Amino acid sequence: MKKTLNWGVLGCSNIADKAVIPAIKAAYNANLYAISSQSASQKIEVFKNKHNPVKTFDSYDGLLNDSEVDVVYMPLPNSI
Repeated sequence: MKKTLNWGVLGCSNIADKAVIPAIKAAYNANLYAISSQSASQKIEVFKNKHNPVKTFDSYDGLLNDSEVDVVYMPLPNSI
């Protein structure tokens, strides 16, 4: 079994920014691998500069199709 899990975060929500991403980065067995944003916004650039993921994507599909992603956190409302 892999010792470190690569996490992907779908979307640039406040909960991801304030709670989830810091927890991923603090965990000994987790790596913030990727963050995605459905729209090409400045928010993904802010997240990229603040959290330093290995990759960023401008679509959810890009992140979901990346074979290096082990775990996906989805901080999005159920309506999406």
